[in-house]
Amino acid sequence: MTADLNQNNDDHEIVRITPDDIEVLKNGGNADGIILDGSRKMAPIRFLPDADPDEADRLLVELVLDNMTCAPGERSLILSWLSCFLLIDIAGTRPMTRFEGPAGSGKTTASKLISALLYGEPQQKKSTDAANYTDGSQNPLIVLDNIEVKQMTEDLTTFILTSITGIAKEKRKSGTDTETVIERTKCLLNTTGIEPLGGELAEILSRSFIIRFDMDEQASDCFLEAKILASIRENRDLIVSALMKRTCQVLAMLRDGAQEKVMRLLHKTLGNHGKRRCNDYLSLMYLMMLAGEPSEVIDRALDDLHSEFLERIASLNSVSMETARESNPIATVLAALFKAYRHALEADRESTALNVTKTNKAAFLERYQLDFLDEETIEGALARDLFIALKRLAKDFGLSFHMNSVQQFAQRFSNDLETIRDVGFEIAIYQHRSRIRTYDIRCISS
Repeated sequence: MTADLNQNNDDHEIVRITPDDIEVLKNGGNADGIILDGSRKMAPIRFLPDADPDEADRLLVELVLDNMTCAPGERSLILSWLSCFLLIDIAGTRPMTRFEGPAGSGKTTASKLISALLYGEPQQKKSTDAANYTDGSQNPLIVLDNIEVKQMTEDLTTFILTSITGIAKEKRKSGTDTETVIERTKCLLNTTGIEPLGGELAEILSRSFIIRFDMDEQASDCFLEAKILASIRENRDLIVSALMKRTCQVLAMLRDGAQEKVMRLLHKTLGNHGKRRCNDYLSLMYLMMLAGEPSEVIDRALDDLHSEFLERIASLNSVSMETARESNPIATVLAALFKAYRHALEADRESTALNVTKTNKAAFLERYQLDFLDEETIEGALARDLFIALKRLAKDFGLSFHMNSVQQFAQRFSNDLETIRDVGFEIAIYQHRSRIRTYDIRCISS
């Protein structure tokens, strides 16, 4: 046990929350309850041993879920994700939730609701990367509001990756040439924004739960933000106490090997799915969903994954794949390359000029240095040929293409093959001697 116990003026124990400290809650605390002070920002929580989970569920639906403007199944998914905040040390990956939608779609409101539930007050912020690391090492949830592609600096990208993968960032200690400082976050991360963060951020995309927000999904016809936040504060002790009691039930299931069973079920049922990197956290979410159910229901759910949970994962995979297809830079520029070639051929067919020095097709092939079998097929291209052509075409047409070397392009191209094929390309790879590869690419999209 590593609980940091002190006494306050009301003679209640103060428990700084760590996963090991949950045993304190499982044992029921004392008759007066326990006050939990999780961090410098978090308002104290009085643990209620007799908290009614059914009443807590009713309040969660009324105060939080019904005031979110996303699909009902995705509201439940957000709650399942948030409910595991005390279990993040048990999962290697802590997936980020990304709330996307047009201005006024309710995504920021949703972030306010979930952060107010944990902290007592909404906690959206914009801050420096150093402040983010400090915050993430002390608090269970960080909410970064209005994060768009232009805000995704290298430092912010690194912070997000270290947060969701659980790895540490090491840097040199200021004022010394030999000592280092290790920065490690232990928190869940939520971001909001209008636009997708970009298909080139595949490492983040594969570890993110993207939720689409739209006012057409509004369930409440009278949302008074100040009143709702006040009600959340008023009922926060009951709601969070019920979540903690369910966490204790999940811990009991973990001791009996339930997480391993769910991990095997996810692999058996979904295989190599888009969110496979999040399987360990998804297993915790699944167990949290089962907490409080009769033992026979839990046993059945550990033999076969619940259809509702499978639908939620399918929805996450579908949105992520759509985002990857629409924002993958290689697929975008490759499609533009074929389109430009077809336009050159069409211009030659429609031209009435006689004795031209160079046809549009010849000028195109001279500039981009690729061999087209026909207007739908590139044949025998090396990675360096593709890189030079795509880089040049992106510059000509003002498209985003931030790769700066053949090696970087080849690695990214290999990594994104599944997405590029899904967009509408058939790609055949041929391995030659001296480890040289060539690619035949056929554009099959309209």
